[in-house]
Amino acid sequence: MVFEMIHTRADAEILLGYIDTLVDSLYGLESKSFENVAERLPSEKIAQKLIAEIKTTSKDSRKDHLRELKLLVKNCEIMKLSVAIDLDQEMIQEIVARLREKWERLILDLEVQPEIIGGAKITWRGKYWERTLLSKYEQI
Repeated sequence: MVFEMIHTRADAEILLGYIDTLVDSLYGLESKSFENVAERLPSEKIAQKLIAEIKTTSKDSRKDHLRELKLLVKNCEIMKLSVAIDLDQEMIQEIVARLREKWERLILDLEVQPEIIGGAKITWRGKYWERTLLSKYEQI
């Protein structure tokens, strides 16, 4: 399922944009038809996975499938994670995979703050944790 590829808020926003574009195309004619719009979506992984997933459903159920997927993404909990450096995709996938073992519908909102030096700041469910080298240094 394409949802498994959604790890960050940025990924979610991209997917939601594609969903809106495809929903609008369901009843379009000629150049605005679903098939034509789907062919023009970018070749990046999220778009291609979404198209492949939608093409496995019947034409009558595509709108419902897209609506359900949109609700799934919009109803995810957002965990804000502030780190010192840009995390590569592999690290993001590992973090999200571990978090989703306990919380299936979780998306990261990543922020780079170089002043952190190392560690992370986490904001989730109204709580804040600071586990940074800077905070440890300031305690000394």
